[in-house]
Amino acid sequence: MEEAEPAGLEEGPEATEEEEEPEPTEEAGPVDLEEEEVATEEVLKEDKKQESSKIETNEIRTVIKYLCKKGMSPKEIYEDMVDTLREDSPSYSTVKNG
Repeated sequence: MEEAEPAGLEEGPEATEEEEEPEPTEEAGPVDLEEEEVATEEVLKEDKKQESSKIETNEIRTVIKYLCKKGMSPKEIYEDMVDTLREDSPSYSTVKNG
């Protein structure tokens, strides 16, 4: 009784050919690790700075609820947030639906 080969393991021209990796088009010069390290640190500092200045959505909603409890109207809350947060401020509909 002959044993059948598992699917996908058949021998043939497609199974024996190996895929060739594309050759690089440009030769890379020596890498200065110090420069690369400094550049990486600068990018990480910039990312961290941007992350720390952003306010999470749940935090904004908490502030909106607090200001509503204090008696501020949605329009007043929205204007205050735009003045304070600039481009990071929520939309008016977010404040209104708070």
